[in-house]
Amino acid sequence: MSKKYMPQHKKQTTAICIGDCCQDAVKRAYKEMQSQDVPDLFALDAALSVFHWYHPNVATSEAEQIVSHWVYDGAVH
Repeated sequence: MSKKYMPQHKKQTTAICIGDCCQDAVKRAYKEMQSQDVPDLFALDAALSVFHWYHPNVATSEAEQIVSHWVYDGAVH
């Protein structure tokens, strides 16, 4: 697949987070919140906060796209 047709989140994830430096922590934050019956929006916000801790200079819209892809396993919500 050429880069021209690569999904946007793939390009951003590679450029921002080489070696998945924070993906496990982001997913863990989301899953832990979900296991406590916290509403999805708050669990996603917690995961986004973890991502921003590792990558404070990433725009919120970009971070939301990456984090959503990770926690929803690629499903569009």
